[in-house]
Amino acid sequence: MTRRVRIATVSFLSHPSPVENVEAGLKWIDEAGEQRVDLIVFPEDFIYHQTKTPIAEQEEPVPGPLTGRLAARAAYWNMNAIIPTTECEDGRLYNTAAIFNRCGEVVGKYRKTHITLSEIERGIRPGMELPVFDLDFGKVSILTCFDFWFPEICLVYALKGAEVICLADMKTGPSLYDIMLRLQAMAAITMTYIVQAQFSQKPPYAPYAGRHRTGRGSIAGPEGIILADTGHKPGLAVATVDLDEPRLTKDAGYYGERVNFKMALRNYRRPELYGEIARPRSDHDRIDGLTKEALDRARMEQGLPPYPGVPFWPKETPDDPEIFPPK
Repeated sequence: MTRRVRIATVSFLSHPSPVENVEAGLKWIDEAGEQRVDLIVFPEDFIYHQTKTPIAEQEEPVPGPLTGRLAARAAYWNMNAIIPTTECEDGRLYNTAAIFNRCGEVVGKYRKTHITLSEIERGIRPGMELPVFDLDFGKVSILTCFDFWFPEICLVYALKGAEVICLADMKTGPSLYDIMLRLQAMAAITMTYIVQAQFSQKPPYAPYAGRHRTGRGSIAGPEGIILADTGHKPGLAVATVDLDEPRLTKDAGYYGERVNFKMALRNYRRPELYGEIARPRSDHDRIDGLTKEALDRARMEQGLPPYPGVPFWPKETPDDPEIFPPK
């Protein structure tokens, strides 16, 4: 049995308006369709990225007019698609990546769980779930930009059976080396394919933090090898993978026997030793004040008590050695 899947990821060059970004997205979908791609992945909030569109004008349900156009074009090519956008539901804003099937129907949504301070200040709510979605070829999960700095997410996805982890990204650093190292390492650790969609920009390009978008939409395989890469320029990276192919990180020699290494590691896990990783935050732990306020609101909406922790505000404590390096 084989499950051969063609996956495409986009290194996206942003345009001044959401309409122009959607038109650019349609062109990438057409290019992927001509290559008979099964799944295309776009970067974080690419419709509105760098458009300076007021947040009040980004309030669109999912699916909505813009995401609907992209999903319909992907359906024309018989393609699944991951389309991130700013979602509005019941007056609440989320940084959402929606996954559409080959018919243009919403299979599900991932709402960014680890939101940044700038998102909190814009009114974005944190997601509260780590879902895995069933597509016609296998199990797919999503994470968004800052989420990737928390390896627990990918480990949870792998334990839930995800085979392809899609990263809707927008990072510039700390460095390109750090980004790519983490991407390849996490693919090997979780024994999954990790698909990173990114942003690029016109030259000059500089691979250090906070200067220029890195480009390099990439697909990493379970051996930690980059299978396809756009380079630093705008482009489409496409890789054909067989989700049933025996691979060293899945079917390996283990104490003289051939076993499914991925399943062997699962069988030998000792989760009772790992509790510190998932230890609930206590009322005495420090937490960024704005983050706590956002999580308090999200938990209140679910009938849960306030999020534990002692809030602090970094902007008011520039000399705090726990937050800022000593001068």
